[in-house]
Amino acid sequence: MSKLAGREVSYIKEYRVIDEKTGQINPEHIRIEVIKDTYTKSKFNDLTYKERNPEGISFFHLKLISERDVQKELDFNLIDLGRLMMLFSYASYENNGRHYLRLDNGRPITYKIIKDVLKINTRTLRATMNKFLNKEILFFDEDKKQYYFTDKYISKGKMNNSEKRKKIFPPYRFYTKSIRELYNTLTEDKSNQSKLLGLLLCITPYIRLIDHVGIKYKRNSSNNMLVLSEYDEVNERYEAISQKMLAERLNIAENSLITYFKKLNEITHKATGQHLIYKYNESLQAYGQRYKYTNEAIVINPRYTYSSDEHSRRYRNLVNAIENAESNIISFINEEDEKNSVEEVKNN
Repeated sequence: MSKLAGREVSYIKEYRVIDEKTGQINPEHIRIEVIKDTYTKSKFNDLTYKERNPEGISFFHLKLISERDVQKELDFNLIDLGRLMMLFSYASYENNGRHYLRLDNGRPITYKIIKDVLKINTRTLRATMNKFLNKEILFFDEDKKQYYFTDKYISKGKMNNSEKRKKIFPPYRFYTKSIRELYNTLTEDKSNQSKLLGLLLCITPYIRLIDHVGIKYKRNSSNNMLVLSEYDEVNERYEAISQKMLAERLNIAENSLITYFKKLNEITHKATGQHLIYKYNESLQAYGQRYKYTNEAIVINPRYTYSSDEHSRRYRNLVNAIENAESNIISFINEEDEKNSVEEVKNN
């Protein structure tokens, strides 16, 4: 007998008016009710994430191996990887090994809706979907007429014991809302800018998580810093990967990597007030701010991905450091504006 059987489960029920062609919700016609009812396990599994977690934050896990070349392993270019990340964010909670693509309201995502979600034309969509299907990373259920991912690369919800015993434990966590916002911002003008989201996927495996080796030797994670597997026993930390080496590992020219990082920061700061990429030497600063792009460690904003303990002191320290870095940038900009104003007065 399921533990849920006979128990009252609180969930949200939303009544929405949806455009049948686009799948978009009309925000003026939404009515929300918080309901308590008695549910069996099967009924509970049919609820959408928002119904199960009225106040929760949606995320998905990707099963990436530390320092693994994602682009080479999947044989996709950065643009395709960016589009794949967007589709991952729509994977549903399932217990049968299949994560069907669904909108937040539980409605299945059709071929037409995928076109709108990815913001690409019909020809590009056809080529993209054929790649995903031929590489067997995305599948189509002929009975349900729905697309789905398997547990090979993605998981949502609680991991089972067999997953926990594998060396990929724990998988990398990505936040649904932030990933979608980033993709939509990147593709406002040019669809090929989705490659910058693909780049985020490729650099994520260089964040070191706590695996069984780390637990055995009492080693912390790299706290969203990009590192190598070598561990500095004296300083008790993993060795940061240099920008040059990261570019080599990703098979990207270093100058191109610099351009990509600066573009990512420009876009994310404009959209959210925070940057995505930071560099750390003696303090944390946004990538591209008064740095020479040489020996500083690269750090990823946990707004997009964070796979360690969000309740830990190390997480709070990272968030505080980012907030301080952003405050310093504002102060620096204001100082420059004031300096320029003084110079203009002198010249006049």
